[in-house]
Amino acid sequence: MEALGIDYRLLIAQLINFIVFFFIFKKFLARPLTHFIKEQKKNEQDKERIIADLRNKEEEALAQKQIIISEAQEQSRLIIKTIRQEADQIKKDIILKAQNDAEHIRNQTKQQMKDEKLTLYNGLKKDVIKTSSLMIKSVLRDLIDENIKRQITQKLIDTLEKTPLTASYEN
Repeated sequence: MEALGIDYRLLIAQLINFIVFFFIFKKFLARPLTHFIKEQKKNEQDKERIIADLRNKEEEALAQKQIIISEAQEQSRLIIKTIRQEADQIKKDIILKAQNDAEHIRNQTKQQMKDEKLTLYNGLKKDVIKTSSLMIKSVLRDLIDENIKRQITQKLIDTLEKTPLTASYEN
C-alpha cells in the first residue's frame, strides 16, 4: 500500500487519534451538548405551549369580555326600559292627580259660585222686599189707615217670599 502512498503507521496513528477524540468528545462534549439541545427543545416546546395557552386564555378572555359587555348592554337596556316604564307610570299618576285636583278645584269653584249667587239672590230678594215695602208705605201712607197698611204689607211680603224671584237668574 505504500505504492498507493498510504502509510500504515500514520493511518493507525490517525485512527487512534480519532478514537481518542471520539471518546473525549462523547465523554465531555456530546452529553452536555445533547443535554443542552434537549433542554433547548424542551424550552421551545414549553414556550410554544405557554404561548398557545396564553393565546387560548386571551381568546377566552376576549370571549368573556364580549359576553360581559353584551350582558351589561342587555342589563342597561332592561334598566332603561324599566326606568322609562316607571317614568311613564309616574307621568300618568301626575297627570291623573292634576286632573283630579283640577276637577276638585272646578267643583269647589262651582259650589262657591252657587253659594255666592244664592247669597246675592237672597240679598237682592231682601232688598226688593224692603224697597217694595217702602214704596207701598210711601204711596199708601195717606190713603189707607195703619192696620190695612200692615195687612197689605204683610201680604205682599208673604207673596214675595213665596215667589221664586231667582228662578230666571239661576240658569
